[in-house]
Amino acid sequence: MSPVKARIARALLQVAEILGQRTAGGIAVPDAIRQRDIAAMAGVARETVNRVLHEWEHNKVVTKVGHSYLIADIRALEREVTGEFQ
Repeated sequence: MSPVKARIARALLQVAEILGQRTAGGIAVPDAIRQRDIAAMAGVARETVNRVLHEWEHNKVVTKVGHSYLIADIRALEREVTGEFQ
């Protein structure tokens, strides 16, 4: 488990809880939230958020739709936060 990934996951989940909209494919995070916003919430560099989000895209945890993200596997993000392994 990575503490950096946990902080990014926590920030993304907080945004999703407050501003997210449920869709058939998961929870849509509005495009008004940028990587720099998530980075500020998590206390990491924007480039780190970019790298982690790309990894999560590859693993189908999140999907990028235009400038916004769709959280497809909220449980995977929750596991990142809690340190729970599959």
